[in-house]
Amino acid sequence: LKYFIYFYFYFSLRVLLTSRLKSLLLIFALLTGLFYVNLEALWQFFFGAQSLATWEDPQVSQKINRVYSFLLNPNLLGAYLLVTWVFLLYFAKFALLKKKYLGLFFLLILILFNLILIFRTGSRGAWLGLFFQLIFYSLFFFRFLQISRRIKALVFFGGFLAVLCLFSQAAFYQRLLSLFSSYNHSSNSFRFYVWDSCQKMFFDNFFFGIGTGSEAFYQAYSLYMHANYSSLGAYSLILELAVELGFFGLLSFIFLFMSLTLKLLRSFFSRKKQQVLAKTSLELWFQVSLMLALSGIFVQGFFDVVVFRPQVLFIVLFLFFLISKIKEKTKDPKTQK
Repeated sequence: LKYFIYFYFYFSLRVLLTSRLKSLLLIFALLTGLFYVNLEALWQFFFGAQSLATWEDPQVSQKINRVYSFLLNPNLLGAYLLVTWVFLLYFAKFALLKKKYLGLFFLLILILFNLILIFRTGSRGAWLGLFFQLIFYSLFFFRFLQISRRIKALVFFGGFLAVLCLFSQAAFYQRLLSLFSSYNHSSNSFRFYVWDSCQKMFFDNFFFGIGTGSEAFYQAYSLYMHANYSSLGAYSLILELAVELGFFGLLSFIFLFMSLTLKLLRSFFSRKKQQVLAKTSLELWFQVSLMLALSGIFVQGFFDVVVFRPQVLFIVLFLFFLISKIKEKTKDPKTQK
């Protein structure tokens, strides 16, 4: 029933969203929900959030007050923010072109809050996803945009100050270093043992997997699990697909992801050749937002499976739909009459 709902949602998008305006209205509705989630997360950020589970190693001295908003899981909130906040960049560009400076200021404040909240989730997978998003956006900003060196210098200096502020916080620095602590961190060791069991499950069910769903995974995983390391998921998108669907299912996903990525890149560079569009085209900024969302959630997916939760999966399916509707070929303005 859940898979039917997911597929029905995707094909409903293809039938109902027949114009860019309708897609933008749905994105606007999505950002309205993001604003509502941000309000609760900001309340938890300023006034503290009740710990609903053990999300941090008990041996860590400096603990982060991890926010989770209404999603009740900081890793899930991190994934939700990763695939949603990037659309604020598109609307910020729209407000700038239309000279709506009050709206632009409000959107920039929202962008800043979302970046802060991603860090305050304490989700290291979300941090890595955001890191790759910012790297890609920096390449776009410094390499492709035709803006003055003064503005680029200010942006670079602002980013440098933000990094210094983050590393000045002991809790953030300590949690960041835990990425490299191997088995010495409880969360790391748990994932390593789960991944080891899942690799054995995959090779024993190489071609077609064990079947989909948490129940199938739990029954099969109980035969491979290390003592005291029970789990309902593989804690890795790639491993989860490999275990549940086997080699052919994993190959299908890789083909899907690569085809979407290549379509985005081909369309982006074909538009980049048109220097007129490189400065002002909203379509170019829209594609950059899609690339950021896709890269962010995929990087986090290497270390978690929150992408399968409906709060994120519906947005990812919407993201796939938006990429599939991109027109790759554009006419050169010089050849138009």
